[in-house]
Amino acid sequence: MRPLYFNSDPIENFFGRVRSYNFRNNDPTCHTFVSTFKSLLITGLIKFHSETYNCEDETCYQLIKVQSLFRKSSEGINCNTSNIRQDVECTEENLFIENIQVQAARERLNVHSTAYTTGWVIKKILCRINCQECETSLCTKVDGDVHKWISQREYNAIKQRKLTYPSEYAVRHFNSIIKETNRYLEYCAHHENVSQEIKKLIKTKYLFEYNNCKSHKDIVLEYFLMLSIKLCIFNWCNIINRILKGTDIESKSVHYHQCKEKH
Repeated sequence: MRPLYFNSDPIENFFGRVRSYNFRNNDPTCHTFVSTFKSLLITGLIKFHSETYNCEDETCYQLIKVQSLFRKSSEGINCNTSNIRQDVECTEENLFIENIQVQAARERLNVHSTAYTTGWVIKKILCRINCQECETSLCTKVDGDVHKWISQREYNAIKQRKLTYPSEYAVRHFNSIIKETNRYLEYCAHHENVSQEIKKLIKTKYLFEYNNCKSHKDIVLEYFLMLSIKLCIFNWCNIINRILKGTDIESKSVHYHQCKEKH
C-alpha cells in the first residue's frame, strides 16, 4: 500500500482536531485516542459546518440517520425510495444488453488470464522441482480454449514451445486460490500473517489430488499455494494503489485485452 496516494490535507486536519480536542491533548492514551477519534468522526457526519470553519454554509442534508450505521440491518431506515426504484429499473432495462456483453468479455478475460498466470506459477515450480511425473500432472500437451492467450504469446519463429500450458485441474486449483484470497483480503486485509491464514483456510476447504507424484505432492502444493497467494496479494495491493491514484483500471484493462484477442 502506498499512503502517498491519499489526500493528506483532510487527514492532517482531522488529527489536528484530535490533538486540540479538550483544549490540549498532546499525549493521549490509547483509550482516550479511540474515544476522541470516534467522537470527532461521528460529529463530522452529523454536523457539516462548524462555527470555526472559514467557509460558506452548505445546504446539505443526511441521506440516512447516523443511528443506522450502528444497526445490523437496514429495516428501520425510513425513506421515500419510490422515485429511486423507478430510475433504477429504467437504467437496468437500458443497460441490460450492454451488461451482458461486458460480462461475457470479462468472463472470457478472466478464464484466459487465469490459465496464463497458472502457467507462470507452474513454470516457477518446475524450475525448483525437476520431476517428469509432476510436470505430467500439472501440464498438458493438448491446447484447449483456455490456452489461447498462451498460444498467442508464443513466438512463431520458435518451433519448440517455451511457455507452460497448465492442465484443467491446475487452472481450477489456481482459480479457487484467487477467489478465496480476494474474499479474505476484502474483509481481513488488516490482520496479521495474512498469507499463512489464507493458506490454512484454503487447505481446509479444498482437496487437491490431481498430482500423481507421491514424492513431491506435498512440496508442490506448498509452492503452488505460496506463489499463488503472494501473486494475488501483490496484485490486490497494486489495484488498491491505482484506485487511490485515480486510475480507471477496468476500462483500460478490458479494452487492451479485447484488442489483443482480436489480433
